[in-house]
Amino acid sequence: MVHDWFVLLEGQTLESSTLDDFLARPDFEFSLAEGTVRSPSEFRAWLSKLRSTYPQIEYRVDAIRVDSVGEGLYQARFEFDRRALDEAGAPHIARRKHIWLVRDFPGEAPVILKIDERPLLPFPGTGPQIICE
Repeated sequence: MVHDWFVLLEGQTLESSTLDDFLARPDFEFSLAEGTVRSPSEFRAWLSKLRSTYPQIEYRVDAIRVDSVGEGLYQARFEFDRRALDEAGAPHIARRKHIWLVRDFPGEAPVILKIDERPLLPFPGTGPQIICE
C-alpha cells in the first residue's frame, strides 16, 4: 500500500478517484509541520500546490515497519527521500518521516486514517545560491 501510494504521487496526472481509494472518509488527516489537512479535497489541493512548485517528483522509501495497534488498525513507520526538480530544473532533496494509521478490516480495502509527516532534512541548498561561471 505504501509503495502504491508513492507511485500514485509520482504520476504526472492524479486521478481523484484513485487517490480517494486510499483515504478514509470522512476521518482522513494529514499532519504536516506547517499545518493539518483534514479531507481528501484539502489533500489534493496541497498536492497540487507541491506539484506546481516541483513538477517532477520521485520518492525513495526506506524499510517499512508495521505494528498492530488495535483490532483492524495498523501503524506503519518509515522514512523516505523526496527528490524533485523545480520549474527551472534545479534539483531538491528532502528527507521525511511518515507515521501512518491504517484501517484494514476483513472484506474491505485498507484505508489511511492519518499520516503524520515530519521533516528530517528540508530541501538543502534551496536558499540563495551562488553560481560561478
